[in-house]
Amino acid sequence: MELPYILHLETSSRNCSVAVSHGPELVALCEEESDGYAHSEKLHLFAEYAMEGAQIEWKDLSAIHLSAGPGSYTGLRIGAAAAKGYCYALEVPLMVSDTSLILAKMAKFFEIPPFEVVFSMMDARRMEVYLAAYEASNYSKLIPVQPFIFEESDQHSANKFFTDFENKFCVCIGDGCRKAIPWIESFCKEVFPDVLPSAKAMPELGMELFTKSHFIDAANFSPNYLKNNYV
Repeated sequence: MELPYILHLETSSRNCSVAVSHGPELVALCEEESDGYAHSEKLHLFAEYAMEGAQIEWKDLSAIHLSAGPGSYTGLRIGAAAAKGYCYALEVPLMVSDTSLILAKMAKFFEIPPFEVVFSMMDARRMEVYLAAYEASNYSKLIPVQPFIFEESDQHSANKFFTDFENKFCVCIGDGCRKAIPWIESFCKEVFPDVLPSAKAMPELGMELFTKSHFIDAANFSPNYLKNNYV
């Protein structure tokens, strides 16, 4: 099978991120972190830059791969609208991946001793995070993504998620990590609180979906907001 060119879009956070891959390999990346959530202004421009960097034409794309949430309500809507537009215009299929999994995959860009579990924690405002956990060897889900509120008065509820991992080598990644420090510091060996989801972590996921023909109906797709009216 000829390796596909795939356009990857990640708009769930402050990071507006676009990548192009050839098979599982990243060949171009354009991204920028901004507190102003300027995705509506920059996403299509970044896509153009990524395509130029990959030195391919739009007709060369085989699929669009979108980060499906959870995350910023506005960012996810912008990403979904752009992905659908590209799919319709180019007549290529849409593929989606959980944002929490994409964030967990960011751990591979750091020099970390072999670890067993990766916690993905995205900031969801106040003391809330979008929490998920994955087995490091194959990224199977250990804790499905869900909103979780870390409150000092709710130590027991938080502990129920983490007691099973106290004897494992765990890492925690994402801007929600700071809220979890009192609960994870005893067993998380590495914490990366300044990491946001990025399209650079999406090529391997996209290639796996493409190989298995895990395409979805773009017309009926809606992001996984988990909560409404989150910007």
